[in-house]
Amino acid sequence: MKKIVILTYLILVELYCVNGQDWCKRKPANFDKSPFSINHKLSNDRFYHTISPDIIKLRNYQIETALFLRHEYYDNNNFNGKDTLSTFNVYSGIKIKHAILSNLEIHLSLVDFIVKSDEEISEYGGDNLRSRVAFGTKYFLYGNNNAKLSLYNQFTIPLHDTLNILLSAELRILYSRMLTKKLYLTSNIGGVYINRANYSFLYALELKWIASKRLEFFAEFYKNYLETRQLSIPNKRWLLGVGYYLRENFYCYSSYENGLDNEDLLNGGRFDIGFTYQF
Repeated sequence: MKKIVILTYLILVELYCVNGQDWCKRKPANFDKSPFSINHKLSNDRFYHTISPDIIKLRNYQIETALFLRHEYYDNNNFNGKDTLSTFNVYSGIKIKHAILSNLEIHLSLVDFIVKSDEEISEYGGDNLRSRVAFGTKYFLYGNNNAKLSLYNQFTIPLHDTLNILLSAELRILYSRMLTKKLYLTSNIGGVYINRANYSFLYALELKWIASKRLEFFAEFYKNYLETRQLSIPNKRWLLGVGYYLRENFYCYSSYENGLDNEDLLNGGRFDIGFTYQF
């Protein structure tokens, strides 16, 4: 409950600032930079999705928050999608990023349950099954106005030992390319080691269209891994979303995703809503 209160407070404070109160006025947003391109946008990394090769500006901090509502199938410790009890679980995530060099940023993220299904409370003794903390870095290798390349890695540690998992180490190569002035393609390729033994191959592909100086749309296809005890089983999913800039340094988005038939263990839909704020 404390996390919910803190998250709500941060959002309300920023919305108050957006309305131009004297005590928190900042430099007005500039959406008229020329040429207008994605190079002048915030570097936003949505949880569990395609990661941008861009890093935040030197010595800046950035907070990224998200709420996920996901449909799950649960039955006797198995998520098999057939003849099971359907549940909806709500998760929260927060990530704090800081650029310590012009081409290097570090991040700390926390993902936690807000609402748990009765079955999981009973099975796991009330522990938040997917509560986890992650430490990571993103290193910008090279780039220009047309293409960019970065290296991303993080170590994830569960907050509970219910899953008997020590940690998972993830590594990705991030690449983006401008197709047209308003159309951009971003790809990720890499993998994750679970308990230094099991390996899962990851990839993601995102297409983003900048409709206006504030509005953008994105579509994505990705293969990732599950956060359950069956961590080595991949899930393949597609996603559609929309993003909007309330200010130059304040971005919000909403998306819907679903799994491919016979290619995804949790093939129910999921809704995300997220905010990114840089200061």
